[in-house]
Amino acid sequence: MAPELTITNRMERSRWHGQGKEINADTIDEILEQAGMNWTVSKRPIVTTCAIPEKTKEGNPELMSFDGTKNMGDFRCSVNELIKNPTNEEIRKEVVRLFDETNWEYIPHTNEFSIVRNDINVPFTTMGRIYECLSNRTCIEMLEPLLKEGKCIIERAGTFNDGANCWIVAKFPDRLEVAPGETVDQYIKLSWSHDGSEKLSATFICLVEKDNIQFSPKVSAADTSIEIRHTTNAQKRIEIATNLFQKGQTYFKQVEELLGSLVTSVWTEKDMEKYLEALLPESTDNHPDAHGYVKESQKARKRNEIMSIFSDNNSSTGHTKYSAYTAVVQHCDHNKTIKIPKKKQENKSEGELITLRNESHLMGIWLKSGSGRKMKDRALNLIIK
Repeated sequence: MAPELTITNRMERSRWHGQGKEINADTIDEILEQAGMNWTVSKRPIVTTCAIPEKTKEGNPELMSFDGTKNMGDFRCSVNELIKNPTNEEIRKEVVRLFDETNWEYIPHTNEFSIVRNDINVPFTTMGRIYECLSNRTCIEMLEPLLKEGKCIIERAGTFNDGANCWIVAKFPDRLEVAPGETVDQYIKLSWSHDGSEKLSATFICLVEKDNIQFSPKVSAADTSIEIRHTTNAQKRIEIATNLFQKGQTYFKQVEELLGSLVTSVWTEKDMEKYLEALLPESTDNHPDAHGYVKESQKARKRNEIMSIFSDNNSSTGHTKYSAYTAVVQHCDHNKTIKIPKKKQENKSEGELITLRNESHLMGIWLKSGSGRKMKDRALNLIIK
């Protein structure tokens, strides 16, 4: 088995970590086609076997084949042979025997259904009776009114986990001017899932182009992320899109004020040391060895790395609270070590491992449970105290 893979992104500067596909389209059909998201999902019934299956050496039940159980597979083969040789008595007896054994082969699930990607027949998860499948088209159509009015441009779209999680990022035309030479682009990310892990939601994202870093700071007077009730009604979609645009304007106005206050607040290297100690406190278990030597911890390496980014900042933002916060953001976006579990590495090529690494990194920045996103939130909370 391959060892656990650890890769750092120190030289990685691709926007959105190179994930997804670039979009240059004006219609929903073109967007779906260019994104490779022009497929659907369906809710399908589930059955299990009557017979208790054999266990594999790992302790799990043996998986069913595409023919179902072994008995069902044998039954189908025998029936096929009987069709070719209808007078063969031996085959007829075998069909009768298998028919008796497979009469009650399956037990239907009455309260759970499988959610399946239709084009490649990949099941994503199981869901209950009240769950409704949400199509990629329906989700992207939420932005259609803004596209028609020229209020946003779809830049990129992609999926995680073979399509279980989908996303699309659109750019608003305005920019925030934080300081001379320091501009922030305004984005909205629409994301949804087909496995129940994520609701249809819109998240506002700030992107600093010169450093290619992204953040979504929480502000008291506006929502960073908004959950959306899906609908196929055209008028409702217009209302939702208008609401998103208005909320985006409110959010980015609040962010501009927040970043402006951070830029005007001086932050020394001594302040930075205390800040990083609070953000990445040292473990009490890190004791010296028999020779009095204390091995540098992972947290210490992170603190030193972030301090280096802060100290080397010679831009117009100088040594300020803003540069302290964005140093942490840059670490999360480009310097953070990504560990890929051994199981996920199996039978993967080098190119596939790089893609997996970049996907994991972006998910860590975007998802609520992601370590990168959590670290950015902690960093902001500490800096504005």
